[in-house]
Formats: sequence, structure tokens, C-alpha cells
Amino acid sequence: MIYLRKILKVFTIALVVCVLLFSVISASAAYDPPIYTFLPIQTIVPTLPPQFTFFTFIPFITPAPSDSSSLVYFEDAHLQNAIAVELGVPASDLTKNYLNSVTGTLDLSRYEISKLTGIEELKNLDNLILRNNPIDSYRELRQLQYLTNLEYLDISALSVTQIPSEIGKLTGLKYLDISANRLDTLPSALEDLSLDYLVCNYCFFDITDSAFINTLMASTSAADYQYQLQKVDFYAICQTAGIVTLKWEEMPDIYFPNGAVAQIERFSICEPNPNGKQGNWIDSVSRNTTSYTFDGLNSSQTYSFDISVDYYIKNTQYDGKLIKFYEKELFQPIPQDTPTPKPTDTPVPTDTPSPTDTPTPELTAEPTSAPAEIITINPGENNNNNNSSNSSFLSTLVVLLIVLIVAIFGLVIVLFLRTTKPPVRPDSQDPPK
Repeated sequence: MIYLRKILKVFTIALVVCVLLFSVISASAAYDPPIYTFLPIQTIVPTLPPQFTFFTFIPFITPAPSDSSSLVYFEDAHLQNAIAVELGVPASDLTKNYLNSVTGTLDLSRYEISKLTGIEELKNLDNLILRNNPIDSYRELRQLQYLTNLEYLDISALSVTQIPSEIGKLTGLKYLDISANRLDTLPSALEDLSLDYLVCNYCFFDITDSAFINTLMASTSAADYQYQLQKVDFYAICQTAGIVTLKWEEMPDIYFPNGAVAQIERFSICEPNPNGKQGNWIDSVSRNTTSYTFDGLNSSQTYSFDISVDYYIKNTQYDGKLIKFYEKELFQPIPQDTPTPKPTDTPVPTDTPSPTDTPTPELTAEPTSAPAEIITINPGENNNNNNSSNSSFLSTLVVLLIVLIVAIFGLVIVLFLRTTKPPVRPDSQDPPK
């Protein structure tokens, strides 16, 4: 029984030590680079934002609560790396104070960014370029509403299907580029802005639509919008219940007066959806294909059929970007009369009218780093805060480890002495002489 108690004591102490060490490691994961990188368990401890560290009930181990000097949490490592590279600083310097102090122009184009969490701390930035990044959710663009000092914003060649209404909060914005996106309507929120210039080429806008023109006129003093892409015009036929064939006319490439070419790469097909929403992508067919057949459908249901023509834009700053827009048709797979296809005219692009004398920022097409003269920062105070925070944490960590080692060593010695001490018999007496 005595040995069992000793074993339980040792096990309990070892468990407490492991908990403390793990909490230290998880807390250090919030720093860049993580302090635990010298340990073999680094592969199983994730890099966590400060607000999500384990054992936050231990106040002298976990990082301090988020404040103006703490590191900014980036959901996408590509965004963090892009900002650090363009500003010419290590990622460990990207504190709230530091990012709040950045002004001028920041070019984050072609960095494979898909999430924008963290970008909201660039509150004093003047010009932002996000062109050619795989951002496919318009919800990500909501983070931009906090950059209220912006005057120039380029969100072209993303993969968004709409512009969020929060963009209307950027009341100081003068230049906006939303070209080469999956758009066919202008957001009404643009009317809350007083733009000097709006660029919206290589989308799917109907420039003859009065609603488009009215929104355009209410949003900006001048615009560049003449070069638009063509949607696929398809129809569904059913001659046998449960079997539907989608048909469309062959579509030509579009050649624009400025030398750009919208080359058709393929047609994308989505799975028929009985809920009326766009289904998941299931197949692509070559540009020469003009039909696609589905079978095994329930003839008592109405399905949503969605097809997109995928364009590859050449001879522009959007090279390498596929631009698409899904057209929808609701159809019930029961035998019906075959519709007569309506001929469609390929739009003939016209020369873009010369813009008015509206000043726009002079930006390099593909800069490799942000020019030093247009980045204004005041890193002294931020670096001191950051270094002070890191030094304080490291000091606490070192002291804690020393205390743990001394305590464990002392405990082992005490247990060893108790185990080796010979028992004393209470009735023992000196032997008779």
C-alpha cells in the first residue's frame, strides 16, 4: 500500500508537470517564430492565435490579452507573408500598432491570398492592390470596410460573384477597379461613393441595360466599362422522361480593340439541383462541344441546370485568370416540345472613351516590393512594445522552467531518502554488557 501511494504521488506530479509544460508550449505557439520549435513535438502543436491558446486560466503562462501591441492574427498565411514581404519586415513585427501606422500603397497582387482576416488592421492605408488572388467569397471583401482611409482600391481578377454592400462605407474612395470578376450587376452600394474613376472591364455586364447605366452614373464621374464578356445562352430539351439534354450554340473568342483577347477555354457544367440552387461542379467540356446530357433524373421534380463559359483573358494584366459566369435554367425532365434556339449576336467591343482629367495613382504594373518612398511607418515604438512583450514572456518562461526543474529534482531526492531510510524499532534497547 505504501509503494502504491508513492507511485500515485509520482504519477500525479508527473501529470501536473506535463500540463504545465504543454501550456507553456501552446502559449509560445502564438509567437513568431514559435518558441517550441526546438522541441520534437512541434509537429503536433499548432500555431495558434493568442486568443485561442490552451489553459488560459494560467495567467502567468499564457500571452497577455489582445491589445494594440499584440500580434495580428492572419487566417491565411499567404496574406501574412505578403504583407511582411511588401513592407520589408519579419512576420513577428506585424503588430496592431505597426499595421495601424502603415500608409501609402501596398501591392498584394499574385500572392495566392484566399482569406483577408487581419487586413482590417491596415486602417490608415491609402492605396491597396489585391489583383489576381484566388478570393472566391465576397464575404472576405467585407474586411475592407475598416480601411476607411483608402482612396485607391484594386480588387480585380478575383473570383467573386458579387461586391458586398460594405464597400459603400469607404466614403473616401476615389478609384475602384472590379474588372475580371464573375459579375453581371453593379452593387447599389457603389452609389454611396463619390468615385472619380471606376474600372469594370472583362465582366458580364449588359452595358445596354438602363439599370447598369443608372448605377454607373450615380457612382462615378468617369468609367471604363466597354470591354465585356458574353454569357452562354443554352436551353434544355427532354424527349424521354428523366433524360435532359442541354444545348447551346458554338461561341467564338472575343477580340478587343486594345489588343486583349477573351479566349474560350471550356464550358463548365454543374450537377442538376432539385432545390433550385446552383449544384456542385461535376464536369467540363471542350470549347467545341455544344451539348451535354443528364439521365436518371426524377421526372416529378424541377431541377436547376447551370452552365458557364470559361474565358482566359490574354494580353492584359489579368493573364492566367479564368473568368466565368454560370447561367441558370429551371427545367422539369418530362417530354416537352423542343424550343427553337434564338440566335445571339456576339458583341462587338468599341474603343474605350478617353477618361476625363481625373488624377489616379501612378502604380507599377507588377512591382516586386512596395517602394520605400510611399510606405510611411513609425516602427520605433511598435518594435519596443513587441520586444518588451517577447522579453517579458521569455523571462517568465525561463524562471518557470528553472522552478520546475528544481522542484522535481528536490522531490526525487526526498522520495529517494524516504525509500532508503531503514525502519526504526520502537522497542530497541542497548545490548547488555
